[in-house]
Amino acid sequence: MKWPENSPVSPEVRQHLNARLAEFSAQDKPEDSESQGTAVQSLVKDLYLIFKGIPPNTPEAPAARAAIESAGSVWDTNDPEFTHAQKLINRYMKGQLLEAGEYSERLVDHRAGEGRKLKRDLAVENADKKHAPTNEIKRQVIEVYQTDRNHWKTKKAAARELERRFPGLSFSTIYDALKGL
Repeated sequence: MKWPENSPVSPEVRQHLNARLAEFSAQDKPEDSESQGTAVQSLVKDLYLIFKGIPPNTPEAPAARAAIESAGSVWDTNDPEFTHAQKLINRYMKGQLLEAGEYSERLVDHRAGEGRKLKRDLAVENADKKHAPTNEIKRQVIEVYQTDRNHWKTKKAAARELERRFPGLSFSTIYDALKGL
């Protein structure tokens, strides 16, 4: 894990935390959700013990594990950034392993949907910016056409004449714009 330069966590503790995270990442993932939840719950407890400087196989470890279960099951944050983490930790520490796994999966799906929506919104915004000059010319063409519709016999005739008056747009673009009126 890459730690911030100003991290208050000592280099020794960081090394132990990173080792435990690497160990967890290298493990074969269990097939069933409950076993996966147990593995995550165990990881969270181990990381807490390492952070607190409590070796896992000491007499203090069981009490520390119980403390993290108790605190984690009722932890409440006012920081919106940690809301989902809070919900997951609450479930894991209460032993609601299946619910935690299901919540995690729904969260991943939700975030993926947010990402797709953001990309779509950015694409529309960029397209609007890219086409702004053309759209402004189209707006002017439509305004000219609507001020004196009777000047032309057909919309095709109007499009031909307006193409000459507004050289930035093709006949088909102007005609398509006029067809919708």
